[in-house]
Amino acid sequence: VRPGGSRGGHFGARLMMRVLRAHAAAAETRQAFAVGGSGGDDGVCTEAPGDCVVQVGAEYKAIFKRVGQTPCCSAVGPVIASREEPATSVVSAFCGQCLEAHSQSESLSNVYQALC
Repeated sequence: VRPGGSRGGHFGARLMMRVLRAHAAAAETRQAFAVGGSGGDDGVCTEAPGDCVVQVGAEYKAIFKRVGQTPCCSAVGPVIASREEPATSVVSAFCGQCLEAHSQSESLSNVYQALC
C-alpha cells in the first residue's frame, strides 16, 4: 500500500504490510534481548534457494523463508494476489495446504494466523 493510498487498496498488499509490521516488531524485540548481536539485515528481503516467492502486484514481492516451491507456496499466491478479500474457497485451500508449513516461516505464520 503506497503512502497516502486508500485504505481499501489491494488486499494482498495490506496483508503483507501487516506481516511486515509484525516481523519488524519481533525483530526489534529479538535485537533488544540479543547479546552481541550483529544488528544487521537478517535476509528477509532477499530471495534465497528454498524460499517461496510470490509477486504482489507490479511493484512488490512476498518472500516466505524456508517454505520452498510447495503446495503451500502455490496456495498462498492467490491469497496475496487478491485485490479484494479472497474467496472463502481460496482461504480454505491456503489454510489446508499450509497447516504444517506455516510453522517453518515467521511471515507465513503471521498470514496463517490472520486468515485461519
